[in-house]
Amino acid sequence: MAEYFEPYIYISVLVLLSVGTSALTIYAVSTGRGRGRFLCQDCRFNNATDCLKDERPMAFECTSYRTREVPSKLKEEKREKSRHQI
Repeated sequence: MAEYFEPYIYISVLVLLSVGTSALTIYAVSTGRGRGRFLCQDCRFNNATDCLKDERPMAFECTSYRTREVPSKLKEEKREKSRHQI
């Protein structure tokens, strides 16, 4: 015959699961694409000639979204690639 646990154990497990899922949801929302802003504000295609999507400039989801990169970071990456090719 199966043994049953005390009710407070079931309640504590449910509370822990609720807290864990809430924490993961908050983390996912705060670190997701666009970081809580419209994606277009953070997208490298944020101009009328590069992006022809109807949602622009207030898109929350976009299949063409690409993070805008800092020019100095791009220069460093190019240098590293050229070093590895030599």
